[in-house]
Amino acid sequence: GEYAAALASYETAVALSSPVELAGIEHKLGLVHHQRGNWELAVCHFQSALTALEADEHPVERAHLLTDWSRTAYRQGDSALAQDLACQALFLAEQTGDAPALAQAYNVLGMLARSRGDLEAAHKQFTNSLRLAQEINEPGLQAAAINNLNQVVDGHTGIEHSIPVERAYADVLALWSGTQSGWTPTFNVAYGGLMGENY
Repeated sequence: GEYAAALASYETAVALSSPVELAGIEHKLGLVHHQRGNWELAVCHFQSALTALEADEHPVERAHLLTDWSRTAYRQGDSALAQDLACQALFLAEQTGDAPALAQAYNVLGMLARSRGDLEAAHKQFTNSLRLAQEINEPGLQAAAINNLNQVVDGHTGIEHSIPVERAYADVLALWSGTQSGWTPTFNVAYGGLMGENY
C-alpha cells in the first residue's frame, strides 16, 4: 500500500498523542517498517513502544508487540532473539488468556520451529494457532491458511489440515499447482502416530 503516507500519518500522530496512545502508534510504525523490510527502524519503533508501555500494565498489548518484534528479529537472522521474544509473548498471552495474542504467539513459534527443521514442534504450534483462530472466528487470524501456504512453498510433501477460507482464488491455485505438495485433509487428527512427512 501507501507506506509513505502511512508513515507520515503515524509520525504526525506521535507528535499529537498522549503517552497511553504513543505505544500503539510506535507499534504501528514498527509494523510499517517491517512490511517495508526496514528491520532496524522497525526494531527502534518496537523498542519505543515497549518503553511506552508500563512493565506491569497492558500485558496483551505487550504480547502482540513482542510477537511482531520476534518476526522482525527472525527476518534479521537473529533466531535466538526471535525465540526469546516469542516465548515472552506466549507467557504474557497465557497469563491473560487473550486468544488473539495466543494465536499470534503460537504462529510465530511455529515459524521458528519450522526454520530450525523441527517439523513436529512447528505442526503443534500451527495446530494451536489454528484452533484458537477458529474458536474466536476472526478472519485476520486465519493463520492456518498462511502457514499451510508457507509449508507448500517450503516444499512440504503434504498438507493435512483444511484451508479455513471460503474460496481459494487463482493465485493460490497457481501457487499450489506449481509445487509437489499434495492436499489430503483429514477428518480426525490422532496424535502420537508416525509422521507422514517421511513417507
